[in-house]
Amino acid sequence: MRALPAIVVALTALAAGCGGGDEEPAAATAPAETVATTVGPRVLDALDTVRVAEINLAFAEYCVAVLGGELPSPELQDQVVLGVDELIAVARRDPDAIVEVGDGGGVTMRQYLGDAASILDNGDCASDQARQLDRALDSL
Repeated sequence: MRALPAIVVALTALAAGCGGGDEEPAAATAPAETVATTVGPRVLDALDTVRVAEINLAFAEYCVAVLGGELPSPELQDQVVLGVDELIAVARRDPDAIVEVGDGGGVTMRQYLGDAASILDNGDCASDQARQLDRALDSL
């Protein structure tokens, strides 16, 4: 049962950043030729960011149920299975895309997949899904 609080904290930390801030990106003031050479990784768009947060919430609910000795509902089980597929699809489109976190920083989708796999594997919450994320991560 000690793993339950740690997983909830870890999943909450992942989810906390998935909303990003309300700040708009600063307008580019450098000449066009300079901008072309200094553009960094793209940040996930709003739709992907919201979807990643929803998937993360499903992971948290699933792990809380499993580690609490309950059987997750069939709907929640489906959300987790489909969520893993969606995370992999987003990461394959752009493994270096940034998932913004609440403190203004961010992690790449590649890092996010690894973190999610570790959390799902903790306490044997969803080890099949964790292995699927790990396999996808290895193929990026």
